[in-house]
Amino acid sequence: MALTLGNRSMFSNIDEINSDRTNWNFKAKIIRLWQVNDFNRPNMPFSVEMVLMDSDGSKIHATIKKTLIYKFKHDVIEGKVYSFENIGVAANTGAYRTTHHPYKLNFQFGSIVQRLSNCDIVKSPFTFVPISEVVGGLYDTDFLVDVIGLLTEIGQEREITNQNGSTTKLNVISLEADGHKLQCTLFGPYVDELNTFVGAGDLNNHVVIVHLAKAKTFQDKIHIQNCMNCSVLIFNPNCEESKIFRASLNDSDENHSPLTFTQLSNESAVTPLDEFLYNTPRATLQDLKDATKVSSHVVAATVKRTLNPDRYWYTACFCGKAVIQDSRLWFCEKCNRHVPKVVPRYCVKLRVMDDTDSATFVVFDKEASAIFNMSCADMLQLGDADGEQIVPPEIDDMLVNHTWLFMVEAKPSQNPRFEQSFRVRKICTDEVIIKQFKDKWDNEDAVCNKKRNEGGSLSTLLDKGKDVYVGGTSNFLSEECQNFSGDSDKGKGLIVDGTPLEVSQDLMLKFSESIVNLDDDSVNTSFCVKPMTPCVSPMTSTLTVKPITSDPPVKPINFVAAVNPMLSAVSANPTISDVVTQQSAAAVKPVNSTSGNDVSMRSSSSARPCGQRKKSLAKRVSPQHENTTVEDDNAPIKLLKRAVKIEKIP
Repeated sequence: MALTLGNRSMFSNIDEINSDRTNWNFKAKIIRLWQVNDFNRPNMPFSVEMVLMDSDGSKIHATIKKTLIYKFKHDVIEGKVYSFENIGVAANTGAYRTTHHPYKLNFQFGSIVQRLSNCDIVKSPFTFVPISEVVGGLYDTDFLVDVIGLLTEIGQEREITNQNGSTTKLNVISLEADGHKLQCTLFGPYVDELNTFVGAGDLNNHVVIVHLAKAKTFQDKIHIQNCMNCSVLIFNPNCEESKIFRASLNDSDENHSPLTFTQLSNESAVTPLDEFLYNTPRATLQDLKDATKVSSHVVAATVKRTLNPDRYWYTACFCGKAVIQDSRLWFCEKCNRHVPKVVPRYCVKLRVMDDTDSATFVVFDKEASAIFNMSCADMLQLGDADGEQIVPPEIDDMLVNHTWLFMVEAKPSQNPRFEQSFRVRKICTDEVIIKQFKDKWDNEDAVCNKKRNEGGSLSTLLDKGKDVYVGGTSNFLSEECQNFSGDSDKGKGLIVDGTPLEVSQDLMLKFSESIVNLDDDSVNTSFCVKPMTPCVSPMTSTLTVKPITSDPPVKPINFVAAVNPMLSAVSANPTISDVVTQQSAAAVKPVNSTSGNDVSMRSSSSARPCGQRKKSLAKRVSPQHENTTVEDDNAPIKLLKRAVKIEKIP
């Protein structure tokens, strides 16, 4: 519903807005309106920004936050006058301030916006700053700037790769006023606007206005650049400031620089060697198909055939977008208007292959022109030389069976039912660079394959295991003791060689403990192992187990009879190991409360918890076979083997 001036009162001027009140009412015109997208989700809006101007020409910035866009997005239109009520106020800070007002406005849920149908504000939305003041460093770069100047130079369009892997168009123009030059860098859609203007026709004495540009310092020189979605680029405006500027040019006697289409000298050029070998990551065709995000890669692939040899071009606008034939005119959807001039552009589809897979590459005008060394219009004339539209032989001769480096833009596949095609951003046909590229990656692949094979081979793992085993053992072990199934004398010599006494003590102590502790868990057995003594005494005593309680007595166990069959084989010809074995066995003596020669045991049946099943005792040596001896030549070695196994158990 439109609102007239008579329906509302108590409106403030923009200059009166301050922090004394939380809500303000005023009337203003929206001179600039744009949307800021979320940085992490480019397709989602983050806020709606606008610049407001009242009838006095005062300006202020206003913001609609993300949660309120749905409420006000249909109520605000650029170039219209509105009344605003219950608008919040905040401090105007930051490095991209659109106005010099100390405060900015925030829309609230209770804010009211109504359009004024019988009111208009005709003041100019521009606040121009002289180019001499900008390049001289006299302007505060925290505020966006408006400049006007004569277009004198246009750079060469190129593409840059962003941090997320996506590519953006870039070009530079030069503006001149009062003998001072200022360079303006354009990105993305602003480059398309420049291309549309260049393709429109006459380029003599064109005036350009850059509204809300950001001033920055680059290589100790100040230049301006567009702010995405915020800046406005106007060619040959009809405003009053443009007429005054043209009049000043006609009255001046200075000779202005002619318009040229050359790359500006201060643009930093990247050599193809650095761009294809070092700055862009390498990938295979299989890697491109497995991509999960937008990124740029260099692929070495061979062209196998051309998929569209008879339709390798399309009719396009100067902005690069394909046009639609509308009666006798051409309509460009991107420019949203009928265009008077169109040009043919390359669009060649290639089937390429490498060691991993095959894919479809799409090569457009700029890259194809570099391969054919001619424009698409010249190629069409070559195919129509005889009056018949034929496919020029250069299409196949200069493409098929050639191996080149392609800088390709990879995107996640949107429809798995159809094979994905990839757009080629740049092509390198230099044989020297291609050879360096192959040599570099072949060497790196060879090193990776060598490490992978060495790390996974069985022989390498065994060698590493042997080194760790031998290096981690004591000095008395050698590599020859890895096999214990060999000759018994050799095994004895290896084990007890070096320090036989200490080694035999450690092994026999643990072996003796395991022999004594053969009892079941239900029987608590107390014993002690006395320290080793240098004397060697024969084992002639019999170990007896005396009961402590009134339980029935347990039959005595002849420990010597259990061990004697293994020691009898070496009793006739004792060696160092035999003596040490007897010494270790003699050191194990039973103990009780009254004598050091007995091992006293108490049955734990009375202390067993209720409901616990009584465990059976372990089987002892049969008394009938106490005095039976079995001759076995390998008995000491078996004993030592078992001791070594016990030693290894953690």
